[in-house]
Amino acid sequence: MTQTDVAEAKASPKLIERLSYRIITALISVGIAVWICLLTPPEGLTVEAIRFIGCFMGGMLLCVFRSIPDWLASLAALMALVLLKVGSFAAVFAPFSGTTLWLIIPAYGIACVVGKTGLLKRVALHILSWFPDSFTGQVSALFVAGIIISPCIPSTLAKMSIFAPFTEQVATEMGYERNSKGAAGLFLSQWVSAGLLGYGFYSGSFAVAMMLGLTPIEDQAYFNWGTWLATCAAWLVVMTVLSYIFILLVYKPKTGGKLPKGFTKGKVKELGPMSKDEKKAAVVLIIILLAWIGEGWHGIAACYVAIMGWIVFGLLGMFDKKEVSTAIPWGELIYMMLIFTAQSMIGSVGISAWLQGILDPILSPLFGNTFMLILAIIVTSYILRFVILSQFTIAVIIYAILGGLAQQAGMNGALIVLIVYVSGNIHVLDFQNSVWVTARVAAHSMVEQAVCLPYCLAWLVINLLGWWASVPLWQALGLM
Repeated sequence: MTQTDVAEAKASPKLIERLSYRIITALISVGIAVWICLLTPPEGLTVEAIRFIGCFMGGMLLCVFRSIPDWLASLAALMALVLLKVGSFAAVFAPFSGTTLWLIIPAYGIACVVGKTGLLKRVALHILSWFPDSFTGQVSALFVAGIIISPCIPSTLAKMSIFAPFTEQVATEMGYERNSKGAAGLFLSQWVSAGLLGYGFYSGSFAVAMMLGLTPIEDQAYFNWGTWLATCAAWLVVMTVLSYIFILLVYKPKTGGKLPKGFTKGKVKELGPMSKDEKKAAVVLIIILLAWIGEGWHGIAACYVAIMGWIVFGLLGMFDKKEVSTAIPWGELIYMMLIFTAQSMIGSVGISAWLQGILDPILSPLFGNTFMLILAIIVTSYILRFVILSQFTIAVIIYAILGGLAQQAGMNGALIVLIVYVSGNIHVLDFQNSVWVTARVAAHSMVEQAVCLPYCLAWLVINLLGWWASVPLWQALGLM
């Protein structure tokens, strides 16, 4: 506690309560970590494995309780692994030298440049202006615009900042009151297309690189822009078609509103002609996307392309010194490093093999019925999302349990992580999905949770059907 904290605490009873909570939860978290580290290892586990569990559990509890910032808790857990000789410094901090983080870091930089130029907003408005001014026309417009924009920028929040405010304006101009079915239908259309469908594109979400970072190198090697799209193709189609139909059936107003004539085209005119920065961003972004798409042909890794694209933006003066610290979420990257380290060390300290030996008789039958396996994974993910807020933590837990069995059954482990992480986007309750809440705030709270609940519940089923539909495709691709 700093001197500033002490001074503020004297003036604020609420701050005293908050600091007390942080101190108590920090002591509980560290106490549990120490207790686990001192346990006698059960048969099949080593002292290093027990210490790993203790350090990881302590770091996760500090994050869950918000006792200290996530990056600080993660860094402390990583150093504890080194000091307790669970792994060498090089092994524990290896993820920072890997290609996964170095795809994510420049991707944040690229997203920052493209977002601030206004290029994607211009593209989105042009697409939206092509469609009829009716409810069905605008729902269709939002779906098409979101699908086209999704592969162009990996930041879901950046896409929400473009689509959500504009959707709120459209709903107002069409005469839809807040929390009305019409307003909810428009909001959900942009949420699905710009928010959820990005997972189906290699360049559509930072989470794709993070998901692959949780899997072994041999499983990662299969994926590039094209193979990722092929892997997610069935889910993309099912999610798009069924969500579109559901929104039109459930949320279409009985008395249809209509946009004023020329509204969207007027918004395009307000932007004026393309600026020099927009033109430069468009050229560089197209080259980056084409290079990512053509990775299987030219062999240049996606992270190399991203780094070179970021360098070009820097040389063009479109990414400055200040943005290195403000546009790149270094704290989140340190947290990701803990997750990646956990994934790699679960295997190296023998936890995966131990779990596999215990659970093999119970879970092996599931791998004989892929549809039941997917159902079990998804239902488990849904349930865990009510008590664990981090999608990646859930992915690590489930992959630790099923990863070894998946390899044994000839299944690419990335499929398990993909199903778990995407299924973690459950948004039945507000607290389960921070991006969902952010999207609603960006839309100036045009809808409340209650009016969106029918789709939130339907999404649980649509998501399951999407992954079930993917099974024949995955078999044809040799992923299982």
